[in-house]
Amino acid sequence: MRKKLWLILAITATSSIVTVILLLVHVNINYQETGRFIIPRYVRNYVAALGLPSKAPRFYTLVEIFGEPCSVDFSREFPYANYARFDGLAFSFLTVDGGATSIEILDSTIRLGRRQIGVGSTRAEIECAYRRHNMSEVSRGSIHMLLIRDGITWLQFHLDENDIVEFIVITFYF
Repeated sequence: MRKKLWLILAITATSSIVTVILLLVHVNINYQETGRFIIPRYVRNYVAALGLPSKAPRFYTLVEIFGEPCSVDFSREFPYANYARFDGLAFSFLTVDGGATSIEILDSTIRLGRRQIGVGSTRAEIECAYRRHNMSEVSRGSIHMLLIRDGITWLQFHLDENDIVEFIVITFYF
């Protein structure tokens, strides 16, 4: 009887240790530790996924990468007063010399992550890809969007009446 009890305890302890090791391996591969929280990430680095050199690219760097913008709006209104649109992407700046604070994805050929989420994706595809994230829905009049926190990055998926993504806004918090 004692041998059975020790055997059960040994198996339980071993399986617990194996479970903890597998969990730690999973966390190291699929999660990013920020502060005291372990936050799941769908895309580890959105800026790198878009082929940009830094987290907050400056306007002049974007001109070097993409060429002259399709449109530029520099005003003194707050917030996101400075706006530059390139082919398929638009960037908001707080100041002319500052780095981008948000990026809009306007082109359906730009895709993110394993599941290739982008303009033209459905609500169901977004919910599947970001199922472990803080997600909320906002509807005001004709505006419908899903707000998602992915680590320290916030995403706004603007949806049309058929729950298809029209454009995506990625906002960074430093």
